[in-house]
Amino acid sequence: MGLERGFLATKFLAPRMLDKLVERPGLLAQLESALERKLTLVHAPAGFGKTTFALSCRHIMEKSGICVAWLNIDRLDADPARFLRYVVEAVRKVEPDLIRDQEIAFEQSGPSLIQKMSVEFINGLAAADREICVAIEDLHLIGEDAASLEILSFLIERSSANVRFLVTSRLRPKLPLSRLRVARNLTLINARDLRLDEEEARSFLQNVWELDVTSEAATRLWRSTDGWLAALQLAALSLRGEAGAAHRLQSTMTIDMVDDVGEYLAENVFDTLPQDTLNFLLKTSILQRLSSDLCDAVCGRSGSQAMLEELVRQNLFIRPADDHGEWFRYHHLFADHLQRRLHRDCPSWIRDVHLAACGWLDQAGDTEAAVTHAKAAGDLERAITIVDKQAMNLAIAGRYGTLIGLVNLLPKEGIRKRLSLLQALSWAYCLTRRMEKVNDALRDMRAILDENPDSPEATKLRGEAQLIQSIYNAYLDRVQDLKSHLYPLIAEPWKYNIHTVASASNMISFAMFIEGDLDGAVDILDRNFEFHDRDPSPVAKLCGLCYLGLAERSRGRMDACRVALEKAYQLALTDVGSRSFGSRIALGVLGLVVYESGDVDRAVQLINENRKLDIEGGVIDFSMAAYVAALRIAALRGRITDALNIVEEGLQTATSFSNERLRATMIAEKVRLYLARGLIDGAKAILADYSPAACDDRIGRWITQIIEPAQARVLAAGGQTGEALAMLEHHLDLCRQSRQRLLEFRIQLQIATTLGMAGEPSAALSVLTDVVAFAAQQGLVQDIIDEGPVMRTLLERLAKQLRASDDNAEVHRYVWDTLRRWPSTHPTADPGATADLSTTKERGAGWGEQFNNRELQILDILARGKSNKEIARALGLDVNTIKWHLKNIYSKLGVNSRIHAVVKAGASGLLPSDD
Repeated sequence: MGLERGFLATKFLAPRMLDKLVERPGLLAQLESALERKLTLVHAPAGFGKTTFALSCRHIMEKSGICVAWLNIDRLDADPARFLRYVVEAVRKVEPDLIRDQEIAFEQSGPSLIQKMSVEFINGLAAADREICVAIEDLHLIGEDAASLEILSFLIERSSANVRFLVTSRLRPKLPLSRLRVARNLTLINARDLRLDEEEARSFLQNVWELDVTSEAATRLWRSTDGWLAALQLAALSLRGEAGAAHRLQSTMTIDMVDDVGEYLAENVFDTLPQDTLNFLLKTSILQRLSSDLCDAVCGRSGSQAMLEELVRQNLFIRPADDHGEWFRYHHLFADHLQRRLHRDCPSWIRDVHLAACGWLDQAGDTEAAVTHAKAAGDLERAITIVDKQAMNLAIAGRYGTLIGLVNLLPKEGIRKRLSLLQALSWAYCLTRRMEKVNDALRDMRAILDENPDSPEATKLRGEAQLIQSIYNAYLDRVQDLKSHLYPLIAEPWKYNIHTVASASNMISFAMFIEGDLDGAVDILDRNFEFHDRDPSPVAKLCGLCYLGLAERSRGRMDACRVALEKAYQLALTDVGSRSFGSRIALGVLGLVVYESGDVDRAVQLINENRKLDIEGGVIDFSMAAYVAALRIAALRGRITDALNIVEEGLQTATSFSNERLRATMIAEKVRLYLARGLIDGAKAILADYSPAACDDRIGRWITQIIEPAQARVLAAGGQTGEALAMLEHHLDLCRQSRQRLLEFRIQLQIATTLGMAGEPSAALSVLTDVVAFAAQQGLVQDIIDEGPVMRTLLERLAKQLRASDDNAEVHRYVWDTLRRWPSTHPTADPGATADLSTTKERGAGWGEQFNNRELQILDILARGKSNKEIARALGLDVNTIKWHLKNIYSKLGVNSRIHAVVKAGASGLLPSDD
C-alpha cells in the first residue's frame, strides 16, 4: 500500500475494466454528452452498475484525448481540506506541473488556505493545454451535509471549459444541479438509465456469463428483476452449473428483493461455497481494499492471491481495483452482507480481524486506516498509541495537517494522557495558527509534567511548553515577560533540545525588536546561530534569518537585511518547500524589501506567490509586510480599488488576530491612498474614526510611530504644515534615540515633502540631501517615489543642484536613476480613482453609508447586464468573490435576484445617472 508524499496510493487507482461487458447502445448517446457537460452525475442505489458506467465514460474520454484523474472517496474525505488536497493530487497524477508543493501548503497552513487553494487549482486547470476530467467515485461516503460538498460545488461551477467532473453516488448529492441543468452543463444518469433492457439482460446472461438459458427464461428473469444488474448477477451465480434453475429463480427474484439480498446470497450462493472460501470472504469483508499480503495478515494464512484470483474468475462480486491485479475490492452490496453475516455468525472473529488489519496497515504506513480498524476493534488505546508513535515524526517533518487530522479521529480524553502526543500537537496547532487549540494542548501537557516535576525529561519538555506558549503570545503581540521566560533556555542550553534553544533565541530577538532594542535583537541571534546550524530541522534557522532581516531593516542596514532574507528564502525553497510555513514568512518581508529597493517586477512575483498561500504566517510583521507591499504595488500601478481591497483584507486579519499594529498600519496606508487623490476630508474621517484598542506600552509606542506620521500627512495636506512639521520633528528625535535608522529616513523624507508643500524649497532640499545620500548608500528607491509629485519636483531640483558638484557623483547618479524609474502616469491620474473613493458619500443618500466601494462598483457593472464571470474579469477577482459580494448586496437591498437588485439600486440613487 504505502504513502506517496503523504498520500494514500490506492485512492487514485481506478478499477480495471471487465473483460466482457454488455453492449449498451441506449447509453452511448449519454456517454457522448458527458464529453461536453461540466458534470456527469451517476446517481443510483447499490448494484446498478455505476462504477462500470463511470469506467466506460473514462474509456471514451481517454479515446477522445481527455485526461481522466480518478479519486476513490472514503468517509474521512468529509473534511474539506483533506478532500481538496486529494482532488488536487488526483489531477496532479495526469497534470504533474499543476501546483508545486501543494501537499506542504496543506500541511502547514490554517483553514483559511482552502479558498485560496481552490482558486489556484481552478486557475491552474484553466491554464492547462488539454482537457481534463476529474472522476470522483462513491461521493455518498462523505455524507449528505459534508463541508466537502461546498468545495466540490465551487470547483464544478467555477472551472473553465476544458474541465469536467464525473461523479458516482448512491445519494443525490447537494450540488448545484438545477443551475447546472439550466446552463446545459449536467448529464444525469439515474437508476432508470442504468437498468438493462430485455436484449441487454439476455446478452448479460448468455454472452457475458455464458449461461445455458433460453431466451424465454432470460426474459422472465429480466421482467422479475426490472433490469437490476445486481439481481441478474445473483441469478447468474445461482444458475451457473444448475440446469433448469431459471424457471424457479424467476418466480422468487424481484426488484423488491434489494432488502433481502443477504438471504438470497445465503440460500443460492454462499451455501454452495467451500467453507474455506466462505471464511475468507467473511474475514476480509472488513477491508475497503484487498491485497494478497493484507488478506494473508487478516486471515492468518498464506495463499490469498490465488483465492482472490479465483473469486474474480467466479465473478463473486469482486473486481480488480487496479490494472496490475494487486488490489481488489468487493461490491458494496456483497461487502455489506458479508459484514452483517460476520457479526451474526462469527462475532468472536471481529476484534481479531480488525486488529490484524490494523497491524498490517500500520506497518504499511496507512495510519488513518490502521486507526480506523483499531477503533472498530474497540481498542482505543491502540488507536491512540499508533498516532502517538508517529506524532513527533510528523511534527518534525512539518506534516501538521496530517497530525491534526489523525488526532481528530481519536477520543479527546485519551489524548490528554499522552505527553509526546500533546507536545507534537502543540507545535502543530501553534504553527498553523489554530490559536483556540494551543492553550488547551499546553494546559494538558503541563498537567502531566506537574506530576513528575524534577525529572530531566520534565525540565526539557516544560521549557518546550514555555517556548510554544511564547510563540503563541508573540503571534498575538503579547511580548511582556517573554524575555524573562525564555532566557533560562539559552542560558543553560544543555538542558534542552537544540531546536528549543534555537527557537527561543528567535523569540527573544523578536521581543527586543518590539521593544526597540535593535542592536540586542541582532546580537542575540548572532550569539546563538550555532544552535540554528546544528538543528536538524531548518525551520528555526529560516525563522532566525527572517527575524534578523527585520531587525537589520529597522537599523537601516539594508544590505545585511537583504542577505538574511535571501538566505531564508533560498533555504525555504531548497530544504523546506516553496509553499511551506518558512517560505510564507520569508516571501512577505522579502517582497517588501525588494519593492523598497525599486525592483518592482520581482516584488510582484514574490508577493503574488505569497498571496497564493495563507498570508498569515509567523508573527504579524511578516503578514504586515506582505499587505503593505501588495497594496503599494497596486497603487503604484494605478489599481486603487485593488489597493483599497487589500487594506480591507488586512483590517479583517487584524480583527481576526486582535492585532493593533496591523490595524494601525492598514489605517495609515488607507490615509495615504486617500491623500494621494486629494480626498483630505476622507483621510481626516478615517483617522477620526480610528480608536486604538488597549495595549501595553511597547505596542503603544509602535501605534504612535504608525499613526502620528499619518496624522502629520493629513495636517500638511490641509495646509497646517507648521503643526505637521512639529509632530514630525518630535518623532525624528525619538527615532534617533532608539537608533531606528529606517524610520528616521522615512520621517526625514516626509519632512522634506512637508517643507516642499509649505513653500520652503531650500529647507526641503537641505533635508533631502542627507536623505538621498542615505537612500543611495542603502539602495532605497521606492519610498522616495511613493512620496508623490511634490517629492518628484524636489528631486528634479536636487538633481540640478548636484550637477554643479563632482563630489556627489554617486548620489547624482542615484537621483537621476530614481527619476527615470518614476512612473510615467502617477496614480493620481488613475481614471475613476476619485470616484472609487468618494462614491460612498456622494451616491444614494440614505443608502451609501451601507455600501462599500467594491459593492458600488459591482452594482454599476451588474446594471449593464454583465454576468458574474464578466464582472470578475472586469475587476480582476475570482467569481466566488463576486458571488460573496452579491450576497451582501442582496441582503442590504432586501432582494433575492439580480434584476430586483438593479431596479432597487436605481430607484435608491445608488447607480450613476445616464447623463
